[in-house]
Formats: sequence, C-alpha cells, structure tokens
Amino acid sequence: MLTAIAPKSRKIDRVERNGNALFLYSKHGTMRIEPKSGSIVRVTYTVQDAFSEVKKPGVTCEDVFGDWTFDNGPDLAIEVKLPGLTVSVNRCDGSVRYYDNTGKLISRSEERRVGKECRS
Repeated sequence: MLTAIAPKSRKIDRVERNGNALFLYSKHGTMRIEPKSGSIVRVTYTVQDAFSEVKKPGVTCEDVFGDWTFDNGPDLAIEVKLPGLTVSVNRCDGSVRYYDNTGKLISRSEERRVGKECRS
C-alpha cells in the first residue's frame, strides 16, 4: 500500500538579520535576502543546513548594501524595505512579492497552498 508523505512546511518560523542579509527559516528550508543596492536584492534558498560558498556563474554583483530595514510584525508579511524596492515575503508559504518605491507590484512568485494555521 502506498502512503502519502506530507511535505515539510514552508511557514516562516524564525527571522534573523545577520550582517547585511536577512534569513527566514522554515521546516522546509532557509531563504536568504541580501540587498545589493537601493533597488537590487539577491534572494537564495536552500534545503541544506548551510548555503553554498561556491561562486555561481550568474552572480555578478558582490556589493554589500546596508541601508535597509525589515518589518517582522504580527501580520502575514515580512517586509524588507530599501529606498527603491520593497520585498514582501508571505509568512505562511514563503512566497515573495516585489514592489517599487511607489508601492506598485513589479513581480511575484507563485503562492502555495497552506495549512490551517495560516488561513484566516
């Protein structure tokens, strides 16, 4: 008999700023948001215990940008705010939305189905 195995939850359990990067932890994996300028971020994700230190061929910006804040309030979004960009991460499923400095949606990742703990 086959049985289904429930996937690990992507619900964000913990948020931590470490240097110039924001780490968002879930049972599924870890997301890292690294601001590179006032309007550029690098978002990476791993299901491993640590991020790879190997240089990737598509990464050209190694700058560090420290003029940003984040809001980890009680609502469903964790927001990283830069002068020209806001990155909003859904606390329930880890999906990401990007907004310009006027609040206009630029891009978004696919939202996932979530468990009862995140439904209103």
